[in-house]
Amino acid sequence: MGDITGDGNVDLADLATLLGDFGCALPDNCPGDVNGDGATDLADLAALLGAFGYSCVGDVNCDQVVDLSDLSAVLAELGCMSDCSADADGDGDVDLSDMAAVLGNFGLDCNPQDDGTIDLDIDSDNDDGTSSPSRSANEDAAEADPVGLGKVLLVNDDDDDRDGNADLSQAGAIAEEQDDLVPIVIEITPPGSPPSVDYFLVYDPAFVRVWRTSTRGTVGTDDVAPEQVEQYSVAGGPVTLWVEGLSPGSVAEVQIAAQSDGNADGVFSASDVVFASLVSLSASTNSGPIGTKIDWTLNTGSPIAFDSASVASWTGRYEQVVGPPTNVFTVSYTAAQVREASSSQAAIVVGDGQGIPIVPIAGLGIGSLVGNITMTFGTVSLTRAFDFGVPALTGEWFPLEYAADDLGYLDEPPTIGIAPLDPILLYVVPSVGARPQFIELAYQFHAACVVTLAENEITAAEAPQTISVDVIGFDSAGVEVSRVEGIVLSQPADDGDPAHLTYQSDVSSPFVFVDQNLSQALFANAVVVYVPIGGEVLIVESQP
Repeated sequence: MGDITGDGNVDLADLATLLGDFGCALPDNCPGDVNGDGATDLADLAALLGAFGYSCVGDVNCDQVVDLSDLSAVLAELGCMSDCSADADGDGDVDLSDMAAVLGNFGLDCNPQDDGTIDLDIDSDNDDGTSSPSRSANEDAAEADPVGLGKVLLVNDDDDDRDGNADLSQAGAIAEEQDDLVPIVIEITPPGSPPSVDYFLVYDPAFVRVWRTSTRGTVGTDDVAPEQVEQYSVAGGPVTLWVEGLSPGSVAEVQIAAQSDGNADGVFSASDVVFASLVSLSASTNSGPIGTKIDWTLNTGSPIAFDSASVASWTGRYEQVVGPPTNVFTVSYTAAQVREASSSQAAIVVGDGQGIPIVPIAGLGIGSLVGNITMTFGTVSLTRAFDFGVPALTGEWFPLEYAADDLGYLDEPPTIGIAPLDPILLYVVPSVGARPQFIELAYQFHAACVVTLAENEITAAEAPQTISVDVIGFDSAGVEVSRVEGIVLSQPADDGDPAHLTYQSDVSSPFVFVDQNLSQALFANAVVVYVPIGGEVLIVESQP
């Protein structure tokens, strides 16, 4: 209704015709009579303005579909030269070009509302991380803003499965806690009650890829390619797919659009679109012991930036080489511990978070803290996989060397040897027993505890002068059998190692490892650690 000129469009030409005919009434022929009541008046003007902008070339009878009735109208008026109601192309007559216009759009549904609605949702307000979008009013408002952030997608170029290859280069699934893919939800409401609706997505595969599951899969089988027609089950309700960021490129923002065909006429006219920003967050390393400095870099032109409010957290568990892992726990880094060097660079130090050590490590074997570091920029949080080493992995035993005079008497304090060694176990011979003299004379069994931390500008400036460790003895089954607590290690004046900070025990109180559980009270000049044959010794940071 409203296409007075019969060209398939309701536009200024129709409005001009109506205004020129305004006031016309029966018995005159009124070309501006839109509603067919015999007069051109305000009711016709209202009807035309309500349909203004409507376009459907070939729909000469204005019933919002191009079909046989339009073709019949053209055939009936073929050869008309003026006042032609079947003038499909709007050139004033009805000829073969009008028939071509009808046939060219034959079957076209000119009412987009006949396709129902399609709703595409992603975490546009960036408060759900890699979880499903809340589909809230805030998200709807954010996703409709083409100049806003949209969903911040972390480019999937890290190595969650730790096989040495970036995740996005692998066709197989990623077997870790997170893989940087974010869910996107599609919900279609058709106009009637069809069991299924066809839809497709439009996106640039150079920047993003859409998968059927959060574990990715094989390209060509498990992904949803651009403009690949999919079927939506109305009974199944909303469909969740997963979006993977491939490359930030030089684009500030990408868009993902969805279109559906709710009335099964082959025309995909119901549509919705969401926006996303691609960010690359790289780390200088994804593993290392306590004291390791991690430099973080955002891609140039990133829509987010490091600032004085940026914080971080590490969430994971302690995984033993032998034995079960602990429950998941979290270490937090304050804004002061995320040291921003610029808007695109910042650094944290492993072990610098609040509450290290977190896990009760009594009785645990050698292992590492495995999990994910999350950097938070306002409402945006980005996650990377990381393995923390533990102080035990950097603690070593060094032999003590004694100087003697010509008569064989010791006349100087011992010094620490130049190479580490495995603890030498002193067997307590029954005929000798546990006499103090036996321990004091067994100088070849004396050792010092040395712990090294990675040295960088941050640890060099902030590391304490002393640290406290516990020395734990385990039997061959990995069960703790002895523990010496609160051994103070101090930094020497100059350890001669620019790559590490060195902490060492007091050489005047050497360590001796024995195969019997002897009383420490018997040995004032040594620290005796009970380690059964086949057991091991672990150095851990003392718990507060």
